[in-house]
Amino acid sequence: MPRSPDPGLALRADGSVWAWGGNFNGQLGDGTVVNRTTPAPVAGLQGVTAVSTGNLLTFALLANGEVHGWGDNERSRIGDGQASTHATPSNVLPPASIQVTP
Repeated sequence: MPRSPDPGLALRADGSVWAWGGNFNGQLGDGTVVNRTTPAPVAGLQGVTAVSTGNLLTFALLANGEVHGWGDNERSRIGDGQASTHATPSNVLPPASIQVTP
């Protein structure tokens, strides 16, 4: 298994996301911290239009404008009001002054 902290990601035409690779901070979003050599679905995501990963965490933009993040959440980097690592996607809370539209 490569030691890269960032997962491989695939965004499928059906709006699902699949991930593989290192998972020591839950960055695969499959509910575990188990490394994977083959793709596994990210838990609970549908209608994804874009994904981005880097520095031990991953984000997905949904067709309805929501943003979900998972992985290393040190110092609340995911933006969901918590400071714990997430092995499954969590809804990012936009600042009150920003209106998110799809």
